[in-house]
Amino acid sequence: MVLFEELLLKESFAGFFSRLNKLDIPLPFNPITGLYYKGWNRLILGLDGLVKGFSDPRWMGKKQALSKGWKLKKNQQSSYIYIPLAKKSSSKGYPRYASRAVYNGEQFEDIDRSSFPFAFKEKGEDRLFKLGDALKLKVIEACIDKSCYLPAQDLIVLPPLSHFKSKFCFQLSLLHELAHATGHESRLHRRLGDNYRSYFYIVEEILAEFSTLLIFAKIHPGLQGRSLQEALEEDWGYLRHWIFLLGADNRSLRYAIFQGLRAFLYLEEKLLAIPL
Repeated sequence: MVLFEELLLKESFAGFFSRLNKLDIPLPFNPITGLYYKGWNRLILGLDGLVKGFSDPRWMGKKQALSKGWKLKKNQQSSYIYIPLAKKSSSKGYPRYASRAVYNGEQFEDIDRSSFPFAFKEKGEDRLFKLGDALKLKVIEACIDKSCYLPAQDLIVLPPLSHFKSKFCFQLSLLHELAHATGHESRLHRRLGDNYRSYFYIVEEILAEFSTLLIFAKIHPGLQGRSLQEALEEDWGYLRHWIFLLGADNRSLRYAIFQGLRAFLYLEEKLLAIPL
């Protein structure tokens, strides 16, 4: 959370997206079990890899690696994943978790450099246009000036493609409304429908735009091309506008980032489940 807070407050447009480019690696997975890490564990390992400069998406326990003959290098710092304990909760009913130390593939000696099983960038745009169906909501085009999400109808309404400066602007607008749609009571159940420029409206706009930019960077790795850059600069300005309206309330910004990451994970899970 602190990493993204610093990026949003201190980085320039170019600086923010140069960091996002480094997220363009296959999703974190365990090469011993062959399974991808899910939910917050995926996010934790993805961010750890970004901060520590790892490009290898493989993460595993020390004993697991030894079963393959991979020896941990000296003075390596572990990362942690969290596993829910079955049928165990706190006195207040909250689930309990056990932590497990894992290490990145680059922290081991003699590890093979085999190809990785999944690259999100493949056919990312094709997946995007099926995302509405994956969320089980309607997406329609109409003769309107501005895209919107209607929570009561669970409906996204977009202007025609010809209304937008480029296909990238259209995609960003669609993703922004899909991010809002994650807040529906049947999904992540956030507070929606507040008055324009109210506190909750501002927070919702920040989290939706933040989530949009994260997903967009996954779909378009490299973020190159003039029309794409122009679309991103426009959205970056939109995001900074709402952060400015929030003022010096870093606690609320952290909350918006947290909810934006939840929306991002939700959308990413749905994208991965779309058959092509």
